Amino acid sequence: MTRRGLVRLAAVVAVAAVGVTCGGSSGSSSSSTSPTAPGTTTPTGPACRTYPTRANVHTVTSGTSVTFDALEVASFDSATKKATVDTQFANGAPCSTAVVSYNSVADFVDEVRVIPPVTLAIRADGTNSGQCGSGSGATVYVYDSQRRVVQITNSASAVTTYTAWDSSGRPTAGTTSGGQNLSIVYNDPGRSYVVTTTQANALFSTGTLSFDANGNQASIVVVQGNVTTTTTWTTTATAQACK
Repeated sequence: MTRRGLVRLAAVVAVAAVGVTCGGSSGSSSSSTSPTAPGTTTPTGPACRTYPTRANVHTVTSGTSVTFDALEVASFDSATKKATVDTQFANGAPCSTAVVSYNSVADFVDEVRVIPPVTLAIRADGTNSGQCGSGSGATVYVYDSQRRVVQITNSASAVTTYTAWDSSGRPTAGTTSGGQNLSIVYNDPGRSYVVTTTQANALFSTGTLSFDANGNQASIVVVQGNVTTTTTWTTTATAQACK
């Protein structure tokens, strides 16, 4: 659940979730690289961003009786430039905490300059607790001079490297350290995108990610073989962060 919580506030984490979780274990991270303003080509984004502070989460997996219902409570601290998402079970028991770090408030807001969003986070840290087990992990983002994400590395040394982007700076193709190839197609009118993962020239999985009008994630549908896992978020409260 930690990674699903992160997706709410950093869209490309979802790309990593679909493409990397089954990937390999080689690669290295570069925590010193951060989003760099592309000079006069910097896109003009909105003045404020509306993000969910409370949402009900429902996950169901086809062919099984497994259903996961949870509550996400989120916040963004303009002083520390960190977004925090706490995930609890429906009965209030803790599950996980995710903290997403940014270089500036403007970077957090600028993620939704286009929908589906870009990502401008520099790091995401997740910790499991209670019935979700124990342990923690980190995800580090590397960007080029045009603020396009070029690499995502997690604490297990699984690496996703992006090799192509659209005109909005969103990745459209990449590879993983596990030998997988990613193809990402955006549907701006439908506020969604599809990640197709192949390995050894065969389809491995597809992930369809949808967003609401504020650029916050509404659903993820992952199909792998005969198994479909669907997660939906129903936002019940929001807040704004402004530059």
